[in-house]
Amino acid sequence: MVVPRRAFVACGMVLLAALAACGGGPEEARVAAVRGETGLIVFPTPRNLRIPPLVDQHGSTFGAEALRGKWSFLFLGYASCPDICPVTMATLRDAERALDDPRFQAVLVTADPKRDTPDTLRTYVEVFSPRFLGVTGAEGPLRAFGLELAAHFSKMAPADGAPADRYLVDHSGHAAIVDPSGRFAAILKNPRRSENVVQAFRALAGTR
Repeated sequence: MVVPRRAFVACGMVLLAALAACGGGPEEARVAAVRGETGLIVFPTPRNLRIPPLVDQHGSTFGAEALRGKWSFLFLGYASCPDICPVTMATLRDAERALDDPRFQAVLVTADPKRDTPDTLRTYVEVFSPRFLGVTGAEGPLRAFGLELAAHFSKMAPADGAPADRYLVDHSGHAAIVDPSGRFAAILKNPRRSENVVQAFRALAGTR
């Protein structure tokens, strides 16, 4: 699995900004970071999410109701991603099976709205779990929602001689964790290990 280094550099900068915004200042951001020794960063003060107009893989409106009552792990990715996305999705699937808890929810927010239609996302996410959600929409609202999740994405130019539709998308690799009240509560920096996901869920949900 090869992940562009610039994705992690940019992601780190966005995460620091999110910590400061959610915690209210650099001291609270530092405290949150200290708690993230295993890759889990818990915000001292969760913040409300602004969800722009988006739809799920069934074409239904994706809003706050889709997140309430669950601990949702939201990941920015896309169906044509060759490496980080299928690995992350498989890890979330394995965590879902290990937890066997209806409060766990995984949500793929597309970083490739041009190609990821609801039908495409439905086919993709349901390979991993019929309970996973896939979210798409227009590029502007998706970028806005990405910022809400301390995440970013940018389309890369196709390789020389490749068709115009054979491009990659550079995107953040963390999972944004939303609590059952629909608030952005934590970040899991490395969701590509199922034990990290399981431990994060249990720490936040108060289960063993």
